Amino acid sequence: MKSVEQIKSQLKGTIEREGEDGLTGIFYTQGIGFGYVFSYGGDWEHASISILYNRGTPKRLFRCPTWEEMCMFKEIFWRDDEVVMQLHPAKKDYVNNVNNCLHLWRPMKESIPLPPKIFV
Repeated sequence: MKSVEQIKSQLKGTIEREGEDGLTGIFYTQGIGFGYVFSYGGDWEHASISILYNRGTPKRLFRCPTWEEMCMFKEIFWRDDEVVMQLHPAKKDYVNNVNNCLHLWRPMKESIPLPPKIFV
C-alpha cells in the first residue's frame, strides 16, 4: 500500500476518522460523493467503496461503483506494482452490510496468484 501520507494527499473530500489501522471518509469527484473505509489490520489491506451522493445533494445513487471508479480507488490506496482483488466468497460466507458496496482486498503476508497474462 502507499504510505498513509501519500493516500491522504490524494483524497479529495473529508477524512471522517483516522486511526492506527485505517481511515474513513467521503471522496468527491465529478459530482459524486463516495464513502470509503480503508483499513490495514489483521494481515489484510482492505477498501470498501460505496456511492453516497450525486452532485452534492442527498440523492442516493442506487448502483455499485463502476470498474473505472474502483480503479481510481486502487490507484489512491495502492502502488501501481501491487495486485489487489475483488472477491466472490462462498455463498455461506457472504456478508452484505451495505447494498451497492464493493471491496478491494490485498493480503499483507503473501502474494496473490495471477493467471498467465494471455488469459487476462
